[in-house]
This record gives sequence, structure tokens and C-alpha cells, in this order.
Amino acid sequence: LTLVGVAFLSAGSYIAALPYVMVPTAHVAFAFFWMAFTASSIHRLHPGPYSRWAMKNRRYIGLSFAFIHIVHLVLVLSNITLTPDERPPLILAAGAVAYGFLFLMVLTSNNAAVKWLGTAKWRQLHLVGSWYIWVIFIAAMPEVLTGKYNRVWIFILCFTALALRFAAHRKKKAGTPRPA
Repeated sequence: LTLVGVAFLSAGSYIAALPYVMVPTAHVAFAFFWMAFTASSIHRLHPGPYSRWAMKNRRYIGLSFAFIHIVHLVLVLSNITLTPDERPPLILAAGAVAYGFLFLMVLTSNNAAVKWLGTAKWRQLHLVGSWYIWVIFIAAMPEVLTGKYNRVWIFILCFTALALRFAAHRKKKAGTPRPA
């Protein structure tokens, strides 16, 4: 939020600051998403102080992602409504589904919701929701590949997360127990 405030003050107006804050909020949100998305995989593959901390705090890391990404949503919606910038309907629909999953995951990120939904349904919601959000981050890659947007590090981290999750899944299937 400090970044957003500084950008607004230095740009002179809310509308002028929008291009300077939309991308950084998405980037910071992605960093939190990546930490939450890979926590259990890293813990299964390489248990250590970081992985134990990430597993212990994964709910709060995920909620931090959600908060920052909701700020990003407000900025994007402001940009769409207050400027001539447009987004194709398919992009808006895909984003709406991602935010739908995000809101559902936020609402169910507590012990009472796990109990109410049941562990299996809760796990399924969070698994499908997190993978859908991962796909949304990947879907922006054509802009990277055409040079329109410099976000190669997100592309690399998305596929690193895929590799980590795949390796952890294989290790689980092999019957290796997950560390405590």
C-alpha cells in the first residue's frame, strides 16, 4: 500500500498513477502466491527451516496474496472504468473466475470452513482454485514472448512451481512420507 500511495503522490493524480501501480501489485502478489503454492512441495522435497516456516504460515501467506491481489483488482477496475483502456471480454471472464476462486479460498481459509466443507471438499476447492490462478499467470505469457511486457521471471517461477509440485507428487506416489 505504501508503493501505491507513493505512486499516487508522485504521479499527481489517481488516474496518472494507475499504470505505475498495477504491474507492481501483480508482481508482489505473485511472489506471495508462489510461496503458498509451492510450500508443501518444497517441504516434501527439501524439509528445512524455510519449508517448516512456509507450511506453518501458508494460510497467512495465501491471505497476503489475496489482499494484495484484491488491491490489484481495484486498480485494474479503476483503469478500465476511468481510462480508455479496454480488456477483451474473454480476459475479463477468465479474471472474474480467478477472483471468484480467490474469494472462495479466502472465505474458506479458516478451521471452521474446513470443518463445515469437510477436508476433501476444502482440499479440492483450494487445489482447483490455486491451479486455476497458476494458469492465469501463465496465460499472460504471450505478452512476455512478444516483448510487450517484461515478466519473464514469473514465467520461470511458474514452471519452477510446476516442476516442484510434480516432483513432490512423484515422491508422494513413491510412498516417501512427508516430513513433520
